[in-house]
Amino acid sequence: MKIDVTSASGTPSAGNYAFIRTKFEGQDLQHIRKGTSAAKPLTLSFWVSSPKTGTHVVELYDTDNNRQVSKAYTINSANTWQHFSILMPADTTGTLDNDSNLSMQVAFWLMAGSDFSGGTLNTSWAANNNSNRAVGQVNCMDNTSNNFYLTGVCLNVGDSAIDFPHESYGETLARCQRYCQKIRTGTDAGFGMYHSYTSSSSYAPIQLPVTMRATPSASITNGNAVTLFTGGTNYNPSATTFINASPSSVEVKFGTTGNATAGDTGWYRLQAAFTMILNADL
Repeated sequence: MKIDVTSASGTPSAGNYAFIRTKFEGQDLQHIRKGTSAAKPLTLSFWVSSPKTGTHVVELYDTDNNRQVSKAYTINSANTWQHFSILMPADTTGTLDNDSNLSMQVAFWLMAGSDFSGGTLNTSWAANNNSNRAVGQVNCMDNTSNNFYLTGVCLNVGDSAIDFPHESYGETLARCQRYCQKIRTGTDAGFGMYHSYTSSSSYAPIQLPVTMRATPSASITNGNAVTLFTGGTNYNPSATTFINASPSSVEVKFGTTGNATAGDTGWYRLQAAFTMILNADL
């Protein structure tokens, strides 16, 4: 990941901050046994290139119990790749919910105002105090020439790092589609079947290739960039709207403004300009 600073923040105000974070579902964290006497430590390993030398901070944040722990690492040479392996201690307080909702996140700090850096760095699990989260963090966002790079991030159970587990493109894509899917053909192409309920409204289900984390929300761009075909004719809807959804399917409505006949069934083509984003992020 590359963070390209395009709008510099030379002296952040007290409440300003910037970080890169990844969120975790509680059901994917049950094996670390957090909140029990058998809680396990975690090791965070990564490669980083920072535009600034000095102290950088990475943290784990337990959102279920409002607890966190921070660790500092030191960049010795700017704009140079360095590898770090950081031990995050076990936490015997605060169990994590066993569900598909947000329970924990890892955050790489890039900038921290005094609200987040005015205390003493909290290097052991404790109830959150914002002022102790990013003490000493250098400002990586103070110049438009700054670029921050991060790769090879691995958070694993135990007190030592493991080799980065490379996945195939297909595995990574499916994991991403659990949280976000883009429905777009990129060129005019047939996509599915529809049915006209009335002369002014037609409906089409879309089965998703991957079941999403939760029922998604949707945003549609160029909703009239669709062509409906039936009975030897074709027409464009006035709009396409998102009306119903489940984690595995969605339904859209085509505004057919009197062009359709109730009971019509046909197929529809998405034009290149049409885009629908389905979001089930944490």
